[in-house]
Amino acid sequence: MKHLNPILGILVLALALQFWNAAAAAQPKPLPPVIKQAVDQELGAYKYRSFSEIKYQDKPAYSIEARGPFNRKLTMLFGADGALLKKIYECQFSVKDNRLLQEDHAFAIQSICTPKACDLENSPKAFIEAISRISYVGGNLLVSDLCGLTPDGAAITPEADQLYQKMIGRMLYIKLGCMLRVFSPDAPQQDREIRLKSVQTVAEYFKGHNQFIFWIDGPDAAELAQAFKEISPELVVAAPGADLQIVNGQPENPASKSTVFLINYPPDNKPQDCHYLLTGLPRNFFALEGWNAAPEEKIPWKPDNSVLSPQERKEGFIALFDGKTTNGWLPLSKSQGGFIIKDGAFQRKPGGGGMRTIDRFDDFILRYEYKIEKGGNSGVQVRCPRSNRASKIGFEVQILGDYGKKPDKNSTGSIYDVLAPTVNASKPEGQWNSIEVRCKGPRVRVILNGKKVQDVNFDKYEELKYRLRNGFIFLTDHGNFVAYRNIRIKRL
Repeated sequence: MKHLNPILGILVLALALQFWNAAAAAQPKPLPPVIKQAVDQELGAYKYRSFSEIKYQDKPAYSIEARGPFNRKLTMLFGADGALLKKIYECQFSVKDNRLLQEDHAFAIQSICTPKACDLENSPKAFIEAISRISYVGGNLLVSDLCGLTPDGAAITPEADQLYQKMIGRMLYIKLGCMLRVFSPDAPQQDREIRLKSVQTVAEYFKGHNQFIFWIDGPDAAELAQAFKEISPELVVAAPGADLQIVNGQPENPASKSTVFLINYPPDNKPQDCHYLLTGLPRNFFALEGWNAAPEEKIPWKPDNSVLSPQERKEGFIALFDGKTTNGWLPLSKSQGGFIIKDGAFQRKPGGGGMRTIDRFDDFILRYEYKIEKGGNSGVQVRCPRSNRASKIGFEVQILGDYGKKPDKNSTGSIYDVLAPTVNASKPEGQWNSIEVRCKGPRVRVILNGKKVQDVNFDKYEELKYRLRNGFIFLTDHGNFVAYRNIRIKRL
């Protein structure tokens, strides 16, 4: 036996070296000192998360991700010499060459005014429900009157401060911007000094919160806008002579990309290539819904129920997917095209994007099967709005390639980012799993592979009680292989 000791020693040393090399390889690559120094100087209240080496304008660069208050994402681009090239905050608005941008991309305001969203007596319900209403019909910006200024305009009241802190967190949570009208049309008339002080107070209070646009009107709006910009030049202001201007009436010739048209009586067709806000009348919600509906939604959809079992047909189920066509579904992005159909299943294709149903559903029993790759990320979102972050306005039943792992609020079978499943009942990656989701008003039950993993009343959870109770069904694409089949539903 003693002759084996040297051999065993060599084997142990080899294994130790292999482990050491693997551990070293797993360590994240450090930032070059010149980049790290530049990043540290720019972080402020944000915390560094990760970086990647990229090409920017055909030159080597570093893309830095950081997170700040309310978990807001900050992306910074640095040249190889440490020079700051770009700084982009999540949901930030800016104006360049008379064009409104959000996170460096062209953004066209297309929404409805909900002036009472900042109702202090009905917070947070008022602004969360306003978000749901505009998102349901496809609005892309919350527009509300500002509230909570003291009579002399010198401060934001404590009650309003609490509301705006909740709003800031919620808007980032669902990745939605907001426009605040500083002076409500029905507010008491104030003298010039109070209006000036009010504008200065708002500019100081919201400094740095560039996910907001500020609307200033009245006879002295241009002067007040200038005073606002002197304090917070990085914030976007809608006022005469400012970044944007708001005019009443139809966009007959929407040549200016910096004009927002306030429309009371909507035309039959959706205005194209311009910013518009509809006033908050009920007919205008119907108008925006009609403008944003796909042509396929205006044609009655007939499911192919021949793929269902006789028992399911008897129970009242209908087939949401026939295994052969996309009948009943639309890609979330027309340019990307959605899932492909292979072997009787919807399968994620690289860069394809997600899919949604043509119809909306409120109370239902939804059944489907899925399989996913190890470490993969997907999910089925239900009661979804037309726009904005569906998993936070409707809700998502999470799907991960996480077989055997301890359940948490993001595990397979969770109500995404809110409630963990009672057990992780998923099968090993690559195998087909079955899920049943039952929604009846606020009650939601999820059964995964025969095991009940959720049975909850949304009304008992602050984060869930305002979620939509009616909407589309989405199949998500988060960049990993996933396949869905045997998708069927029964309306309750």
